[in-house]
Amino acid sequence: GLVQLQEEKAKIASLIIRYRADHHLNQGQLAKKVGVTQQYISKIEEGDFSNLSAVANILQALGYRISLRVLPLQRAA
Repeated sequence: GLVQLQEEKAKIASLIIRYRADHHLNQGQLAKKVGVTQQYISKIEEGDFSNLSAVANILQALGYRISLRVLPLQRAA
């Protein structure tokens, strides 16, 4: 549940941090490239975001996409 969501957010944060490092960009430069503020990039890199649509747009600009799955809860017998 929530632990998995936090893990996925951490993966997104790590991906963006790695992209910046690979392309020698600081947060401000990446923000300008994708059309958001440096503060928003900072929040994403901290895993502090809830707007998946905005994050999906940023990832798309970097050549990635989000795949979202909804799964039923497993009920104990």
